[in-house]
Amino acid sequence: MKEITLVTGASGYIGAQVADHLLKAGYALKFRSCRSTKAAELRRKCDSPDFEIVVVEDLIAGDFSNALKGISSIVHVASPLVNGSDHVNVAVNGTLNLLKQAYAMKVYKVVIVGSFGSMFTTVEETCDESRIFRESDWNTWTEEDSRQPGFRPFFLYTTSKALAERATWKFSESHPEMNITVLNPPFVYGPMAPRQVISGLDSTLSTNEMVYCLMAGHMAEYPPWHLPPQTVDVRDVAEAAVRSLSLPHSPGQIRRILLASGSFSWQEAVYHIGTIKPHLKHRLVNQGESCIPEPVTASKIDTSMAEKLLGMTCFIPWQKSIEDTVNCLLEEERRWT
Repeated sequence: MKEITLVTGASGYIGAQVADHLLKAGYALKFRSCRSTKAAELRRKCDSPDFEIVVVEDLIAGDFSNALKGISSIVHVASPLVNGSDHVNVAVNGTLNLLKQAYAMKVYKVVIVGSFGSMFTTVEETCDESRIFRESDWNTWTEEDSRQPGFRPFFLYTTSKALAERATWKFSESHPEMNITVLNPPFVYGPMAPRQVISGLDSTLSTNEMVYCLMAGHMAEYPPWHLPPQTVDVRDVAEAAVRSLSLPHSPGQIRRILLASGSFSWQEAVYHIGTIKPHLKHRLVNQGESCIPEPVTASKIDTSMAEKLLGMTCFIPWQKSIEDTVNCLLEEERRWT
């Protein structure tokens, strides 16, 4: 009998890749969907007999008992996008609601897809070439900080991820039966999985919307935000999630695993796309630019824990991630235009 895993956020960018990798690894799945409309689209896209979809609309107060029935593990990917002052509350208490109900039903093995945003406080830190980020690093923003007028939406997101992770480890400390692993990837790019629910060439593309901005013809532009340059491929995140489910229980251990393939700038990405796909130059920012851009200035991310615990000795290079993303976006474009 196949082991059944609950995947939250399975209709989204990372969650859909996680689901695909789990099915290929021989798991049966339950998908938690937040809305019945997404559930219907997921059913239309999923042709495998090894899945079931359960709708739990309220992450904070919803009843997960049906979703948790008969499963042996959870991969928690669902996380709110920026939605105002309640963002931190949904991230923290939504995670705790799932953990509390999982514990009550004796589902102790949980993998959470967190964020590199839990490790840094300012973007400037991620551009310091002398800095190496490790599992001991933490974002120091507080919930009170997040409520201040003018608090950047990006930091609202990273703060929500950090506070949700802190709440996770506090829960684990008082419930030693829990076998929790948190994966902390930086910005994630790479191709969309077939099961991802996409409503158009818009925010449902997730971070790949920023890649699409680079190749939007007369509307092409660099993303307007100053963001950390570190990256990892979505397929590596999914692979790490699958491997994490096999990790043995280590009571009292805070198991945070950083994932990263390197760093790049948007100028480097545009130059690379124009080099490998010269027929797209006319629709890139500045027609693909003619000069070779300077390498990006970035701090390093220590991925030795991923190698030690998960056996991940190498990651998909950012160039391959961008290439495959562009190919996938062109397919989506043909579908929506």
